[in-house]
Amino acid sequence: ARLVQEGPSGHFGRLGLVEVVAELSRPSGGGHGKGEAATALSSAPSPLLAVCALQELGFGIVRLQPGSKASHRHAPEMPEQGGDGQEEVQPGTCVCVVAIQVPQVARSHPCLAGKSKIDAAGIVRAPVPKKFNTLLTSERSLAEQRSRSSGGGVVEFRGMSLLVPEEQLRPRPSSGSLVDAAVQVLRSVDGGASASRILDLGVGSGALLLAMLRELGNACSGHGVDIDEAAVRTCLANARHVLGETGASRVGAVLADFTRLGEPEVRRQLAKEGYDVVVCNPPYRSEQQQAAYDRSTGRFGGNTEHAKTLVAGETGLEMYEGVAACLAHDFADCMADRRKDAEPVLKRGGTLIFQVEAGMRGATGGMAKVVGAAVERASGGRLVMRGTHVDERGLERAILIQHAGQGQTSDLPLAGGPNTSSDE
Repeated sequence: ARLVQEGPSGHFGRLGLVEVVAELSRPSGGGHGKGEAATALSSAPSPLLAVCALQELGFGIVRLQPGSKASHRHAPEMPEQGGDGQEEVQPGTCVCVVAIQVPQVARSHPCLAGKSKIDAAGIVRAPVPKKFNTLLTSERSLAEQRSRSSGGGVVEFRGMSLLVPEEQLRPRPSSGSLVDAAVQVLRSVDGGASASRILDLGVGSGALLLAMLRELGNACSGHGVDIDEAAVRTCLANARHVLGETGASRVGAVLADFTRLGEPEVRRQLAKEGYDVVVCNPPYRSEQQQAAYDRSTGRFGGNTEHAKTLVAGETGLEMYEGVAACLAHDFADCMADRRKDAEPVLKRGGTLIFQVEAGMRGATGGMAKVVGAAVERASGGRLVMRGTHVDERGLERAILIQHAGQGQTSDLPLAGGPNTSSDE
């Protein structure tokens, strides 16, 4: 055996491509042509039999969710083993053949003529597939991310060291785009972000809210809302650590369902003046998506984050829709003078910013439009998508929403640079 490539893996510890010399054959079932060459080729094992043989020899097979016709064709049915996480045997098998030795008698078969060069030993070689290199790169990145998160529950995010209990969502680098979008919006409206108020729905460890307040300066303040009591405590503890005792006085945390902000006992704990920016990185996976992810990578991909931080419901849009309906009803109540003691949670001229999946297959124009349409439907047309925020790699990471009828806020950065207008 020869180690061709290897590297750290976020799901499996180490991941490598090993070249193994093995002779595999099966009883001939009859060739597709006449002669010894056809007989030799027909006796070669199918990929399924090859996988089973390798497993019998004690080699571990990396098992992935089938993603191509070939992998669907040779996806063996095997019982699940006991245990959690990556120890489970997953459906579908990823098999990569980079070299094959052709029997001497079969080397003259017409199917090999002009297609491949056979060396003196009768071996046909193929380069390592790009997909394996891509897998190795992504697994290495995930391993590095997990290594940064494993130091006693401390996670690094935008220069901050944050306490993140294992059941809570760990801030990802991609969520930094939500911070960038909010900061751009606040700095572009009314000449700057002086005395702006920010509301973070599903605040968790406070990563997004604290990053924004840290960047915008001492005049800004904010609240976080979370349904998890441990998250509320963690957010306030991180605020004291990141901003100091004085700076932490600019941070409030409310224990509540963020789709029910209009309820009197919740609204009383929020700023009565409303908020200039409301940000939210909600659970956005559907139950079906999570089940597929679990099958392909082990339970939660080896993470310990609780399902409620990842799964929204049957469609994956439930949290987006719940927030949109809540803010729309709250605004309507204020406009009808049914609540005179406070401004709408999302102020007139304010901006709601949702993080979204970065497009289907990594391309722009994917989930941003899907989520934007869901928000508009759930709000009864009272909220409209004004544009998207695009990260440095050209991926849509966030959508920008405003109240309908107020017109696009002057100088809102929705076109040019890293952003795009929804009307383009």
